Amino acid sequence: MSLIHNEQVKLTANWFNTMASAAVVAGIIVPAAAAFYGVGGYDHAGGGWRFLLSAVIWICSGSALHYFARRTLRRLQP
Repeated sequence: MSLIHNEQVKLTANWFNTMASAAVVAGIIVPAAAAFYGVGGYDHAGGGWRFLLSAVIWICSGSALHYFARRTLRRLQP
């Protein structure tokens, strides 16, 4: 039973970590690329502060999800 349980715990932790990566990419990398290439209606007047605030929020979200992944791994059984 512990092997099955451990694999399920690792799968759940992997899901949390993948969602953390997706949050960072979707919230920071994609808007930065859009601003760099001038697509998506990026407004340069005042847009920097919005991007910075959004980046901080998305990094915090990604970090929280990564933290949940690490906490989930603590449920592994010997």
